[in-house]
Amino acid sequence: MKKAVQKAAAPEASSTATKASTGKPSTTKATTEPPLRILKIARCPTVSGKSTLTYHVGCTPESAIKIRLYGNTGNGFLNQDWIAWTAIQEKLELHSPFTSQVLHALFSGKSLNSPGFLMAVLRAEGVVKSSTVKGRCYELTKDSGFLAEIERLMASSVDLDADTEGREEAKTAAKSKPRKQAGEAEATTEAPTDVDTGT
Repeated sequence: MKKAVQKAAAPEASSTATKASTGKPSTTKATTEPPLRILKIARCPTVSGKSTLTYHVGCTPESAIKIRLYGNTGNGFLNQDWIAWTAIQEKLELHSPFTSQVLHALFSGKSLNSPGFLMAVLRAEGVVKSSTVKGRCYELTKDSGFLAEIERLMASSVDLDADTEGREEAKTAAKSKPRKQAGEAEATTEAPTDVDTGT
C-alpha cells in the first residue's frame, strides 16, 4: 500500500512537468501557487504507533507556515497537500477538547486517514497533548516551542530538498521498520498513546 501512495504522488509531478513543457507557463496551474521553502523534514509515529509518518514543515516567500504529510511506512493512504498553519490553528481553537475530526474539513474529499495523521504530527511537535479532562481527546498546549523553532529556521538559510532528502528518509524508515519498530517513538518526546481512533 505504501507503493500506492508514492505512485499517487508521481502523476501530479509528471502532469506539472507536462504542463510546464507546453511552452505556456503563464497558464499553468503551478504558477498560481507560490514556491515553498522546506524548513524541516521529520518523522513521528502515528497515533496508534503502528507505523511511522514522514512530514514536512515549510514556508512561503511571505513567511506563511505550511505543513504536509509526505509518507507512511504503514498501509494508510495520506494526502500530500500543503496545509496552512493558520487554517490548522483556526480548527483547533474552535474546540476544546477535540479529536482529529476537527481537522477533517482541511482534507475534504481526500484521504480519511489524513486528519488523524496530521494530529499525530501536531502531537509530535508538542502543539497538542492528550486531554486531561476527556479520554481519547486532545487539547492545545500553552507553549509548544513549535513556532519559535520554525521562526528560527525561517530566519536561517535552510532549504531542504523533498525529492532527495524526504524520499530517502521515507525509504529508510520503511526498510528499518521490521527491526526498529520498538524504537519508532524515539522521533518524538514521548511514547505513542492511543487517544484517537482510525489511525
